[in-house]
Amino acid sequence: MATFRWCKYCEDLHQTNKWPHNCMPASFPRSDFPSPAVISDYLPGGINGLYHHGVGKKIDNKSGFRRATRESGCIEVGNEMAATKQRPQAELKTETIEAAVNDALARQGVSSESDVGDFV
Repeated sequence: MATFRWCKYCEDLHQTNKWPHNCMPASFPRSDFPSPAVISDYLPGGINGLYHHGVGKKIDNKSGFRRATRESGCIEVGNEMAATKQRPQAELKTETIEAAVNDALARQGVSSESDVGDFV
């Protein structure tokens, strides 16, 4: 059995599997002057721009913000694929953990043998 749907362009019924191409919506340009999408260098942040904590001043463009980030010794973190890669994990040894815990307890004046009990 055929299924029909209402066409809002020609105001008629059409079969869903035989939709006429003349009823497809026309693709319109994005503006009156079609051109490729351009990403602006301007940073919205009010009249004075965006505050950069590395250099302690307000910057009103992206390239200047990135330059100041590099010059202050910082890195810009984004959603690149490098952040999702698994990093090699250091092998944890029981002796190293036990020595670190005993050292921390000794700095606090707590004996690891009498007050805590058996470790591991």
